[in-house]
Amino acid sequence: MINKWLKYNAFQGEQNRSLPWLRVLFGIIDFRPNLMITKYKYEKKIKKLKVERLGHIHIPKTGGSYLNSLSDNEFLHLNFNHVVVRDDRSDELCPIGLTPIKKQKLEGYFLFSTVRNPLTFLISYYHHVKNFGDYINSKNYDYEDAQKGFKHLVLKIINRTDKWPSRNFLFPQLFNDKGEIVVDWINKNETLDNDIKELATKFDIKIPTKKESIRVSPKKISNEEYYDQELLKLVLNIYSREMNLFGYDRFKTVDSTIDLRNFKNSNYNYDYKNDILIQKEKNEII
Repeated sequence: MINKWLKYNAFQGEQNRSLPWLRVLFGIIDFRPNLMITKYKYEKKIKKLKVERLGHIHIPKTGGSYLNSLSDNEFLHLNFNHVVVRDDRSDELCPIGLTPIKKQKLEGYFLFSTVRNPLTFLISYYHHVKNFGDYINSKNYDYEDAQKGFKHLVLKIINRTDKWPSRNFLFPQLFNDKGEIVVDWINKNETLDNDIKELATKFDIKIPTKKESIRVSPKKISNEEYYDQELLKLVLNIYSREMNLFGYDRFKTVDSTIDLRNFKNSNYNYDYKNDILIQKEKNEII
């Protein structure tokens, strides 16, 4: 029996999926030929430049395309795209929409990721799956619901657990299947340029040149206009852990309650199956 996440990835992940059964085989054994080629090219570059191995655990809709545009000649890093770190690749621990990658494939990298205010994340995600601009993927599992409007889609998301995103902790990519933190450093999408400059300085890498970011939502609509009071209250309640942990107050960015520059030692554990976030130092469920 093919895992649900693998079946989606092989047959429905993109509009025109090629060689689906080969993708199934590769998914079962976690064989990633494209990643192997990219790693080989990356290793040649960093050996020449003598810089630290940096790996980006890419959480969709958090500036990943922008970061990729910096990766070739300036902010050199390896992109682990749309993955979740799992040695146990069962459907209980691997939501549809993300692809599990084994922990050993990330060894030797200083790993960073980017989070975002859940309120604006949902707006960006909505326009992405609705097919804003030239991007079209009618096979996406959220495509039909997105056509029915923002509120309709968000209500679907916050009432499910099998697909990503869901009502579970919004950024499961930060933890492995044992609940351990896998990311060393966290950027915030709202302050991404400054955060990347700080990370580049830490490893004595050339400071990236600021480029035009890619926007998927219409500029004429403010973020607040997407939410009525009922929906806003529901979303703030569902994602209160993310808001408090990473520093968001409704639509505002505030100081986080943890050290984002040393996230791996922040003493949190996340049980994905039961959706429980624990502050280990206090043995307290968040």
